Amino acid sequence: MSRSPFVAALLQGAPAVNLRDDTVARAPKLRIGHRQPTAPLQTANEPLTDRNGRTTRHAKRIVFGVMGNDTHVVANRILELGLRELGYRTCNLRTDNDPDDFADAALETAAHAVLVSSLNGEGEHWCRDFRAHFVSRGLDRILLYIGGNLVVGDRPRKAVEAQFRGYGFDRVFYRPSGFGAALDALATDLEAHG
Repeated sequence: MSRSPFVAALLQGAPAVNLRDDTVARAPKLRIGHRQPTAPLQTANEPLTDRNGRTTRHAKRIVFGVMGNDTHVVANRILELGLRELGYRTCNLRTDNDPDDFADAALETAAHAVLVSSLNGEGEHWCRDFRAHFVSRGLDRILLYIGGNLVVGDRPRKAVEAQFRGYGFDRVFYRPSGFGAALDALATDLEAHG
């Protein structure tokens, strides 16, 4: 599959990106039940298409956002652009979310995966028993990813990754240097998950 220059740069960890892309809808943050996805999410019976109307092989529904009282939005916006460019259907919860926001949005959108980020270290507080929020809604098999600066202070990578896997996350990206590893893992996991 040929990639746009944006996705190629994203996968290589390039810092420069156009954050004023007008092709993505801008909606105010709404509470669950009234939240608008950043792109129309299609039901399982509709053909899956990218933003140019082309049918895609892997157009899975992804919910993502920033956990806790964290207002760091730049990486969130870059991730949104990258996911859409790769053909995923996205629901961006943006900032200031708790575990129930992610679980409710995943249920409402029939998401295939949930990506959670935290830059200020609040992940440890907010993510205990994270998977239980999804299991209680019948979403036992949903893929759960988390990435960013997940804990306060400097801790060994393996210890943080084990801690968050214990909270129910399938993949943990502690202080990643870019998005490439997460996006590659997402494609692999979604294909294996069916």
